[in-house]
Parts: sequence; structure tokens; C-alpha cells
Amino acid sequence: MTAIFLTVIPVSPALAAANEGDFGETHLNINNDWIIYVDVEKKKQLFANPGSKLRPITNLRVSYRKTTRVSLDEEDLKTRVYEDLWYHEGKAMGSHRLNKLNIDRNKRGAIFVRTTPDASMEPRAVAHAIVRLLLQSMLKDSILTAVIVPRDMFREVVSELGHFGFFAEVEGAESSGIQTSMYITSNPPGMDLYMYYRKQK
Repeated sequence: MTAIFLTVIPVSPALAAANEGDFGETHLNINNDWIIYVDVEKKKQLFANPGSKLRPITNLRVSYRKTTRVSLDEEDLKTRVYEDLWYHEGKAMGSHRLNKLNIDRNKRGAIFVRTTPDASMEPRAVAHAIVRLLLQSMLKDSILTAVIVPRDMFREVVSELGHFGFFAEVEGAESSGIQTSMYITSNPPGMDLYMYYRKQK
């Protein structure tokens, strides 16, 4: 899959609750050992000097937490910022890792892209972040149960994942050579599918 492309930072309680309730916080906690959150925000003040070719810059902040399936310790259940990813018009520009991704081997979890005012305008950046986080969870020998994305950008994210070698339909002989798959669902629910990855020749 090479062709595809502890400091505690408090996460706003209001932000932590946003949209999670739409999908079902209880559902997330019951079915997963960890949750990775992705929050999308355009940073209009960065590179604001006239003539800058790096505007607009979009930040995808990645945070995570464990659930009560694996721990009842309040410290373990805190949401921690993992890394900041930076994009310009969908192209990756850089990253800043703030903590280790402390999820346990053989545990299961989900990637939750929260609904924010800027999320629907960045399907390519979101798709890139999903693939990046899928790979990182695989390196941890963890099991990704679902990728949850805002419903209003579901089709666009699926389309952008195609640029990373993922496809939606598998029939007969076409299933040979598949190396991994992921389940994508919308928030609110109503749209979902499995996507598959096959190494490009």
C-alpha cells in the first residue's frame, strides 16, 4: 500500500459533543474501543499577505479517545489531539504531530469526520486524511470498523477515495488481489458502502 498515498491539549466540550450525538454517542461507545475524530476548518488568517500562493489553508485536526469498552479511567477517556494536517486546495502541505496515537493492538474503532461549516468544501483533503489514518490504524494492528462522514459530502468523499486506489464494486474475479477494505457510512445515517483497495499495477 505504499502507493497510497503525551501532551494533552483540551478539546472544546461543545466541539466534542457536536455531531457525535447525531450519529449516536452510545452507539459509538458500545461498538468501538477507540474513536478518531477529524475536524475541518479553513484558517483564513494564515498566509494572509497579498500575493500568497498558499491561501486558502485548511486545517484538519485529528483527535482520538478510548471508550468505556476498554477503560473506565477518566484519564484514558479524555480526548487528545493527535496531529494537525494542513491542506491547500485539497493538496497535502504538511503535518504537525502532537501526541502518539495510543490505541491498542487488536482493538476496534471508527474514524468520525465531524460536520463543520468547512467540511463539505474539502472532500479531497478529507479523503486523504481517511487513507492516512487507515494506514496508521493498520500499523497499530487495530481494526477499523467504520468511517463516518457528513452526509452532504458522502458521494464526493467516495469519489475522491478513487484517486487513492479504492473502488466500491467487487464481482467475481475482480475480487482477486484485494488488499484491504473499509466500510463508509454517512452522518446522519442513510448512505453507506464498502470500499476496496487493490494495489495498482
